[in-house]
Amino acid sequence: MYSLIQVTFIYHGSHGKDIQIQVTVLILNWNAQPYLAACLQSVLAQRGPTFQVWLVDNHSSDESLDFVRTHFPQVRIISLNENRGFAGGNNAALRQVDTPLVVLLNP
Repeated sequence: MYSLIQVTFIYHGSHGKDIQIQVTVLILNWNAQPYLAACLQSVLAQRGPTFQVWLVDNHSSDESLDFVRTHFPQVRIISLNENRGFAGGNNAALRQVDTPLVVLLNP
């Protein structure tokens, strides 16, 4: 079972309003379909800052992508055409992130 620490980031704006910071959770995957259900359920159950979840697939040969598309349609998928390893896979996704904070996870 996965457990994440909940962290809320609050920016005290100049107009006296608190603004929650948005976060992107990047999950790097390579043939980890057996672990994705528990991982994604745990991540998606979190409350706190506004967040989005992306699955970065390192050219898996298992059913990972079909599983996520079917069971977790709210997860954005980045499907790479080759296994770029940990750094390469995360860097490919990080180039597309538009939130000020990112969490990198393995399933």
